[in-house]
Amino acid sequence: MAQFRVIIVGGGITGLALANMLERYHIDFAVSEKHEDLTETRSWIRYGARIPDQLGCFEKLESLSMPVNSVAGYDNTGRLCTYLPDIGSWLEESRGYKMAFLERRQVLQVLYDNLRDKSKIHSSCKALDITLTDTGVQVETEGGVFDGDIVIGVDGVHSHVRREMERLALAVGLEELFRREEGEQQ
Repeated sequence: MAQFRVIIVGGGITGLALANMLERYHIDFAVSEKHEDLTETRSWIRYGARIPDQLGCFEKLESLSMPVNSVAGYDNTGRLCTYLPDIGSWLEESRGYKMAFLERRQVLQVLYDNLRDKSKIHSSCKALDITLTDTGVQVETEGGVFDGDIVIGVDGVHSHVRREMERLALAVGLEELFRREEGEQQ
């Protein structure tokens, strides 16, 4: 019997964290990411520190981050609307991890470096089409075709995977899965 295989569309923090989890439990996977550089993008506030801790890469992230103890929020006119002077200490006491800032690219790099088998990460590999097969699913990408048992879309707010799921659901008469309330955006 063939090994169960997960196709992950999206190589951001969630996609790489999931890849690390699957690898840890010896579940086969492939990650399809449309960008060439997986470390593109902005900044990250460390809320979900327990996950990288469980994956064995928290210490590396901790060494790259800047701890934060207070947070101030301003409205669009520059007026202070929120000030939390000891939020970092409170989070550390209540959750076990202090708040810290870290560039998103650093988080991605640490998650990527933590993977043993980097050959399963495919950059410049935008997902184009998803097809249901008799044995699972097939994802056609700019870099080739991936066969698997399940597709997990973590490809952002403008998810191609979600649009493909909707297309496939409509094709088999399951439009109620994607019914939107009046005025709701797609």
